[in-house]
Amino acid sequence: MSRARLVMTAVISQGLSQAEAARTYRVSEATVSRLMALPADGEAASTRAREPLRELTIDTTRDYQPRTQK
Repeated sequence: MSRARLVMTAVISQGLSQAEAARTYRVSEATVSRLMALPADGEAASTRAREPLRELTIDTTRDYQPRTQK
């Protein structure tokens, strides 16, 4: 069981507050709050990789120089 699902189960079924769940599972309160905002069923409760917010592009007109060490 993923840590995200454990935290959600602790808050919902065990009746822990979000702050108590955060301390117990060593995650931030913001993380617990974010997890509780997700639907409890399906893949939302499992961790997943996110797609990049934008395409990474290289400007072909720019002359890129390698970085030098100081």
